[in-house]
Amino acid sequence: MTHEPVFKLEEVLALERQIWQAIVERNGDALAELFDDEYIEIMLEGKRVLKPDAVGESPQIDEIESYVILAPQIRALGESSVLLNYHLTLDGKCRGIPIQPRDRWATSIWHNRAGEWTCMFFQQSHFEHGVVATVNLPTATLDTHNVEAGVVEITPMQTKHVPQVLDLWNQTEGLILTFSDNEHDRSGYFVDNAEMSQVALAEGKVVGAVLCGCDGRRGYLHHLAVAENYRRKGIGSALVDACLAQLARVGILQCNLFVIDDNAAGRKFCEKQGWSEWPTIRLLSRRFNKIGP
Repeated sequence: MTHEPVFKLEEVLALERQIWQAIVERNGDALAELFDDEYIEIMLEGKRVLKPDAVGESPQIDEIESYVILAPQIRALGESSVLLNYHLTLDGKCRGIPIQPRDRWATSIWHNRAGEWTCMFFQQSHFEHGVVATVNLPTATLDTHNVEAGVVEITPMQTKHVPQVLDLWNQTEGLILTFSDNEHDRSGYFVDNAEMSQVALAEGKVVGAVLCGCDGRRGYLHHLAVAENYRRKGIGSALVDACLAQLARVGILQCNLFVIDDNAAGRKFCEKQGWSEWPTIRLLSRRFNKIGP
């Protein structure tokens, strides 16, 4: 018998990200609240770890600087448990030694007791490199209300997608296109940042898109948008995760994201995904004419 997921993929990912953020911050108290008393972890090398060591020893020996979650999938295990599986990229050190390999599969099990979700199990396994970096999200893993297609695919943006992407951006509230969104600049951006920008496709139709690039030090996301009927299904999170994975592959481990000041919905989404505002920095912009021949 097939069970429907007991809650949405994006909600499971939010909990999973809380765990990884606590690990980055080396916050054992936060981990203790997220882990079940019967929590078991199987490390990549096969070692088994129980909750006391996971919340006590691990924050002291692990120095995780950043993480990227890509290709998440969720499966219901019953009325009160779900399994989450994803491609995990880690950067940092363990006992002073750089983490290797950086890529691995991660699997966690979340269980509901008296209305409270806690993580009962986590396992890491080896990741086979060379796998195509696309994200396939069967609608069985999503909230299928108003989803017309059977599969949503996250894949690098190509020139052929641009007309549909522009239509989506023009129809998205809180998103403003500027003079720099012209065809010439856009083409150059794709060349300089190959395969970083992403689209979400449903039967070939663009239902989500985001521009992504870097300057060699930091990554930048622009124009994140999801078609109205496809929102709140984890697609926006999957687009962002795909961009961060591409940035991590070229050694970029910090990313900035631009949101129009009065776009309340966009700000709420970003904050929920762990993005925070830098109150000490103000963005200044200058437009100028071409100089020289």
